[in-house]
Amino acid sequence: MPLVLQPVPAQVTSPKVDSVSSTEVAISFTAPPGTPLANLALESNPDLSATNWNVEAGASFSLVGGSAFSVTVPRPTGPAGERRFYRILLDGEVIVTFDTDDFAEGGTAGFPVTFDAPFTGSVPYSILRSDGSTLEGTLNLTHATSAVIPFSVADDDAVSGGRFVTLSVSPEAGSSFTRSYDISDNDQLWDGVFTDSDGGELTFVLEDIVQAGGRSLRLVNRDGASFFPAGAGPLVSSGTFDDSSISVTIGSATRLGDENAFGFPSYYELTLDGLVRSGSDGRYFEGENLGDAVLVHHVGRINPAVDPPTDRLDAEAGNDSLPSATDLGALSPAEPTIALNGLSINGDPDFYRFTSPGGATVNIRIEFAHADGDLDMTRYDGGGTSVEFSNGTADHEQFTFVSAGGTSTIQVYGFSGARNAYRLMISTEALPPPTSGAHLGTTVDGRFAIIKRPLPPADGKAALITPAH
Repeated sequence: MPLVLQPVPAQVTSPKVDSVSSTEVAISFTAPPGTPLANLALESNPDLSATNWNVEAGASFSLVGGSAFSVTVPRPTGPAGERRFYRILLDGEVIVTFDTDDFAEGGTAGFPVTFDAPFTGSVPYSILRSDGSTLEGTLNLTHATSAVIPFSVADDDAVSGGRFVTLSVSPEAGSSFTRSYDISDNDQLWDGVFTDSDGGELTFVLEDIVQAGGRSLRLVNRDGASFFPAGAGPLVSSGTFDDSSISVTIGSATRLGDENAFGFPSYYELTLDGLVRSGSDGRYFEGENLGDAVLVHHVGRINPAVDPPTDRLDAEAGNDSLPSATDLGALSPAEPTIALNGLSINGDPDFYRFTSPGGATVNIRIEFAHADGDLDMTRYDGGGTSVEFSNGTADHEQFTFVSAGGTSTIQVYGFSGARNAYRLMISTEALPPPTSGAHLGTTVDGRFAIIKRPLPPADGKAALITPAH
């Protein structure tokens, strides 16, 4: 028989959690008439995608009548806020899996589906996640009237605050069905394209967030996903975006610099100035003239609207004290220079340790955009005593000293709590002239179009949208 996927109704008659007391949970479900109670089992797990489930030894089954059964089980004693999923088995085969909506929501969820009649068989499925990857699996069901296809929202983090996925189910008997889900509260996604004067196209995604204080936008792409690779940018609420026009400037998050050949931090600003397309019901905006969209690549700068990302050294081990200083190794005639890109000060100082041969002239420099945050340096001798400071107002700080041999440590920190991205160079050779990288920035005029992604029903939360056949 064909498999028919339908929205799960607001009141599910079977299975469901009938009651929750301080000591037990009562659950009703259906099974083939005449099923021996001894052949039924109840398992649970806080993770719907888990392989090994816990047998509820205290479960007590009873026959209500015909195909209607019930089971009571002691109330779970897990951490506060944990969501509990149950599955009922007949002769070791899962009849149905469902969750207890009466308990607090957790981070693991799934896509509920129902069948037009009890279904026995395998249901392969494929989920296209919002980062472009695919998750595949199979449900093996026995006499199932409903099921839950496991899907963890926390694993699909391409869009902060919302997820847009497409679920395809190919049953053994029947056609292929596609359903779209949006797991978010009130956020909307817009797919956009920027076209330059030569016809080159760059894609982007906007998140449109409607809050009590008004409407805000942000760029939400991830590394490698599209043209704006730095992740979700800061919320931007200035400008105009209503039913008839859009006139906004939005920025990406900052890239620290270790991802590109130049080694400078950077971010993008995109200005859109256009009108709604007639007859699009507010779902399509465009700027048809060259210059209606302007793309600025700020090189050597961080987006001032948001703190710079934590650099890889802080993320891996932390280097915010003399004892935990990052060991950069030794300067030598064979390796006279140490250079690090993609560094940042984001709330705490950075310490670096190195050794140098006695009598060598050592040059140390950090480069950054002073306008984005004033960074300073302190140098320590091998005993941990501060011996030199560099606290100017240019786009760099620098030490030059004759090494006594052994270990030196430097500290990089923000003046008065300043935060910024920077590059570090240490060498026994002359350093090149300092530069902020601003000369590498570009401004490109173009045209644009944005189109709203399909909307979920008003109640959101993994709801079904009209199927695409």
